[in-house]
Amino acid sequence: MARFSIVIPTRNRANLLALALRSALAQTYGDYEILVSDNASTDQTATVASVTGSDRVRYVRTQRPLSMPDSWEFALGHARGEYISYLCDDDAIAPGTLRIVDRVLRSSDSNLVMWAGATYYDQSWPEPGRRNTVDVPTFTGRVVRMDSESKLREIYGLRSARTPMLVNSVCHASIVEEVKRKAGRFFVGYSPDFAAGVAMLAHARSFVFVDTILSVGGATRVSTGMMVRQTRGEVFEQTMRDLGDFADLRRVPLRIDVQTAHLANHFLLLKDTFPEELRPYEIDWVQFFVNCRRELDIYARNGYDVSTEREAWRVALETEPASVRAAVEGRMARVAEDGASRKPAFALGPLGIDNIVDCARYLETSQRTAKGIIKGTLLSIFGGQRGTDVARALGSLVARARDRIG
Repeated sequence: MARFSIVIPTRNRANLLALALRSALAQTYGDYEILVSDNASTDQTATVASVTGSDRVRYVRTQRPLSMPDSWEFALGHARGEYISYLCDDDAIAPGTLRIVDRVLRSSDSNLVMWAGATYYDQSWPEPGRRNTVDVPTFTGRVVRMDSESKLREIYGLRSARTPMLVNSVCHASIVEEVKRKAGRFFVGYSPDFAAGVAMLAHARSFVFVDTILSVGGATRVSTGMMVRQTRGEVFEQTMRDLGDFADLRRVPLRIDVQTAHLANHFLLLKDTFPEELRPYEIDWVQFFVNCRRELDIYARNGYDVSTEREAWRVALETEPASVRAAVEGRMARVAEDGASRKPAFALGPLGIDNIVDCARYLETSQRTAKGIIKGTLLSIFGGQRGTDVARALGSLVARARDRIG
């Protein structure tokens, strides 16, 4: 049995798969396998997997195209590692990822370790000004223990920015098997990344967070998660078709196709699946309406007509209690005050970097910013979870003050 399994589910994206494989094979740690799980591709996926010439790489293939959750479940069934991690075919990991994670695992009693990640916009991204750039979150370089209960409350409160998922974590096979025993499968619902996150947290009292950039998520013209937040083109339409029975949004008060509505519906499905473990957690319906409106505003800024959805949002909000309506107005006003502009991405061209693999390699050795040093100090003073909360609150206050001065 390998120490780690890096599972790469893929379908008809051989060009992206080649880069993901390159990053996985560049690990400076030895005890791992790479599983390429081909969801009935019709391109050169099988060839890309075979030409590596590495005995670390195993290739499996479905007999027919499966939904994303079923494809990920199929892949999971072939993983042999003690710890499991997923690498999407448009993402990359840093060379030292497994080495660092293994060291953390051996110095702690945790079965779940998460790390920080960045976002790389490749040359196909629709916005020309963001091509070959990277968004890097503030990081501290520290290793902190986090409370699963607090993170689940953030997730169900629809306010979690950093969530353990198999695409940014390693999870012990025992947790995977426990979830499968209760639910019949590991990936429940339509969104396997978020389903894994909630399921893992529900079955682990805590997790360890490595606050270092060890992976980079890809933003390309075919990247589902990134594209559906910005555009309503081909990727968005295919995503809506793939939802199948989950598209009805019967568990939420607003039935429009935005990510927040589908995620909240999914989180409620997971409560039905794990009733004991997830009983304490409830959706924050005020934040639900705020997030849905913000997503509609993004579509509108990008040129899409969302007048029908905005009216549906207004009508649905009118059916809520007066306290909810007032709270929504208050939070939306604070969102507007904080400013909706996106921070400028970091250009990689001047560094001679033009792909996600080299981007991940560069970020692994990048230095903390002043904000990262301050945040790290807060983590030392207040501890992992509390320090994170204090840093977030302080950052919000600083941003508001800066906006007022500006």
